[in-house]
Amino acid sequence: MADALRRIVALEEHFVVPELVRAWQALPPGRMSPSGGSDDPFSRRLLDVGDERIAAMDDQGVDVQVLSLTSPGCSRSTPVMRSR
Repeated sequence: MADALRRIVALEEHFVVPELVRAWQALPPGRMSPSGGSDDPFSRRLLDVGDERIAAMDDQGVDVQVLSLTSPGCSRSTPVMRSR
């Protein structure tokens, strides 16, 4: 009975949205090195909040993920970018 109530929760899981990647890429050179801005497996996993992520969770026995926006998030954007 206890196993039926137990859930595996993964903390510190990260994601990024395409709009934020585009905003990072629009920053002046040297301002930051964006994560999630290319077609490598790491970037694709950051952008995925759908089927591939769910499949990976199932494969690892994870029931729930707590998602956090990957760093630097919006902290290096301009006020105009943050208002969009």
